[in-house]
Formats: sequence, structure tokens, C-alpha cells
Amino acid sequence: DAPRVGAKAVHVEVRDVAVADAPSTVVASTTLRDRKIGPGGRLKFSLQAPDAGPHQRLELRVHVDVAGGGHVAAGDLLTTQSIAVPASGACELTAPVSVV
Repeated sequence: DAPRVGAKAVHVEVRDVAVADAPSTVVASTTLRDRKIGPGGRLKFSLQAPDAGPHQRLELRVHVDVAGGGHVAAGDLLTTQSIAVPASGACELTAPVSVV
């Protein structure tokens, strides 16, 4: 569970992670500004992402940027597990985060 924090930004990305041993590619993203989050808290958002191609594997990444520096830093919250995004269609996902 996340501690109670105020976040300057929450960065939500859909990434193509299909290529092993290579950086993932961001295919869609959104940023939520000035949000509060606490243990068991949920932030609703909407994100338009393209349908996955036949050789893509899409996953969700969430970075709760506490200080607002834009980079992962101590005290931020980050997804630490794979969260698959369906290849097409609308869906609801939950992205657990852990303190860095």
C-alpha cells in the first residue's frame, strides 16, 4: 500500500515491452497534476492508446512523482510488477505502486 502523499504529478504510460533486452517504447501517456494519494487509494484516469500490433506487448507503468522532478527519485511511488494492457478495446486496470 502507498503511504499518504501529495504528488506533484502522476505519470501514466502504456509501453510496448515486446523486445527483450531493449528499452520499452512509450505508445501513449498522460500526466495528472497535483494529486493526493493514500493507502488503498485509487486515481481514475482515461488514456487513449492505439491497438497493439501483432508483435507488440503492451504494459502499464505508473510513476507517482512526489517532488515533481520528472525522474524516479527516493520517496516516489512506482509500479513494480507487469500490468498487461489488452491488445484492443477499453478496459479498467489497477496499478499497485511501491515506494522507491
